[in-house]
Amino acid sequence: MNCSNISDKGMCDHVQLCPSDQVCKVEKFDLGNGFQYNMGCSQVQTCTSKRSVDGRASGSVPICSHCCRPDFCNLNCTSTVDPGTGIIG
Repeated sequence: MNCSNISDKGMCDHVQLCPSDQVCKVEKFDLGNGFQYNMGCSQVQTCTSKRSVDGRASGSVPICSHCCRPDFCNLNCTSTVDPGTGIIG
């Protein structure tokens, strides 16, 4: 799935085929007044860094980030991110 800045991940209806050197990714952000989801393809290195800041305001850290390979696997965010241990960059 590939959608950016959506408040309900169930509303994402855009399918994207990730290149063979990428994985599927979903991130969940707490905006204070609701959640925001970003779903799409990502480089493996971005997933292993535990923190992604591309295209986001400084200081915006996902409360959940999940990378996976199977089809449609980025519909659920199951891995919690600890912002204190992530690699920035």
